[in-house]
Amino acid sequence: MSEQKKYDTLKCDKPAFAGAGDYLVPTIELQPIEVKRLGEYGRIRRAFLQEYNPMLFNDLGADGAVVSASV
Repeated sequence: MSEQKKYDTLKCDKPAFAGAGDYLVPTIELQPIEVKRLGEYGRIRRAFLQEYNPMLFNDLGADGAVVSASV
């Protein structure tokens, strides 16, 4: 009976995997990304990185760490 309880908690409404040919691919839903505006010091840091360390600025921009927010 305890085994049945354990399996009841693992049930979900949506299938966890979708078939793609001979493979099972997990169905993953991502949460929407919340866009935040940069504050005063964030804008100052962004301007500093653009001017004095453009390689780091590009790296952070590729990761999405530096958000380009218009003032």
